[in-house]
Amino acid sequence: MNIFFLAAGLLLLLLSIAHALWGETRLFKLLTPPAADGETFVSLYVPWHQITYLLAASGMALIYSAIQGGASSLTYFVLAIVAGNFSLFILICLIKGQTQLFKKTIPQTVLFLLLIMLIILGTIS
Repeated sequence: MNIFFLAAGLLLLLLSIAHALWGETRLFKLLTPPAADGETFVSLYVPWHQITYLLAASGMALIYSAIQGGASSLTYFVLAIVAGNFSLFILICLIKGQTQLFKKTIPQTVLFLLLIMLIILGTIS
């Protein structure tokens, strides 16, 4: 069993739960009418939960890979998704000058760097 993939997979599953709960309890309560109309709300709500699903599916894929015992195209695909999403977040924050948002998300940044490191360690172990 690949413990690095297992740890990364479990972390992704926990992050998917946290992502869904945080969105529901913090973000979407602020976006109810009149702050946002129905179309705007749904336009944000759907992709938010698509990301939640992607985090959970990626976690399950890594747990499956951990049980299988080694790296495969699946694990490289998950690495590309996680690293790509993290890179896009950083890039958009920089382009839009949202350094305060970046500062607020330092815990998230640390978790995603840890995820990337665990997946890389899993591929080389």
